[in-house]
Amino acid sequence: MHVIVNSTRHTAIGTIRKDIVYNLDEKKSKVSAVINNLVEKKVMKKLTAKQVAKLAVEAESLEVAADVDPKSEDFAKTLADLKTIASDAVTDKGKIEAAYEDLEKDAAHIKAVFDKSEKELSVVGAELSAVKSELAESKAANEKLTAELAAANSKPSK
Repeated sequence: MHVIVNSTRHTAIGTIRKDIVYNLDEKKSKVSAVINNLVEKKVMKKLTAKQVAKLAVEAESLEVAADVDPKSEDFAKTLADLKTIASDAVTDKGKIEAAYEDLEKDAAHIKAVFDKSEKELSVVGAELSAVKSELAESKAANEKLTAELAAANSKPSK
């Protein structure tokens, strides 16, 4: 069944757009419910085969408005402007793509530098842990020697 709506509707079977002819299978219960609901609300109209054919002919027979002269200066200028805009868009697209490629290269370089820095940081962290361990050992040895020295100084000499 062919139908058309007079305003866009969001339904259980999807979005039905204004002035678009849809061929829906009303044998499906969900579809049938939507059609009946929208027809009842006078938002959707069921079309006959003759109406569908007429709408198809109208859509296929679009013509340039009678007051537009393709040989006029205004038409030529508008066409030239549109060609310039299209050419500029192609040029801009190329520039944007090149800039994007540059950004991807920069991002890859930054990631490589970051990864290298992380590895170096890991090495420095391990070295720092080793130095802290040596420092702790040195402090312990220093405290032991200080204690021994204090004990030796506290004994009376003979």
